[in-house]
Amino acid sequence: MESIHQQTAETKPKNESVQLILLPDITEESRVAHEKLSEDVLGGNIKPMDEKCLHCLCKTINDCQPIKCSKNYTCGIFEISHNYWLDSGKIVLQGTSNYYTGNEGEFKDYLQCVNDDVCSRQTVINYMQRYRADCNDDGIINCYDYISLHLLGPKGCGSKSISLYHKMRMNLCLMN
Repeated sequence: MESIHQQTAETKPKNESVQLILLPDITEESRVAHEKLSEDVLGGNIKPMDEKCLHCLCKTINDCQPIKCSKNYTCGIFEISHNYWLDSGKIVLQGTSNYYTGNEGEFKDYLQCVNDDVCSRQTVINYMQRYRADCNDDGIINCYDYISLHLLGPKGCGSKSISLYHKMRMNLCLMN
């Protein structure tokens, strides 16, 4: 598994007392630990971005099928745009030394990252940490909110609804 590192200074979360936590696998034991963590550490209001949520995000978007990259569109299993990647802190694969701004080298870093499982997941997690929001205004930030944020962006997640198609795919995945 390749390591990744963040190219820019880490962005400050909106609420410094809350951190997004990635849990490795969903087993009964980890599910119970996840619930306890949500109640004890997070006050029950912000749920961690766990593997099930990342899986449901890619299932909702495109059934986890990688999308071929081109300069004007989103790509990878999470359909990450160049601007999304920039907002996430320009995550790059370890061993990559292309620290360019606004040219082909930077775009190459983006393409390598969004097509790498570990790097693209970290990009999504960083984006959620930066922009986390209660998109459906239910008082809890959970996977429904993360998926809405990913699909609609930070300005749209509180004012727009995801498409019926995406909502159906999301609900099917989250209920399993």
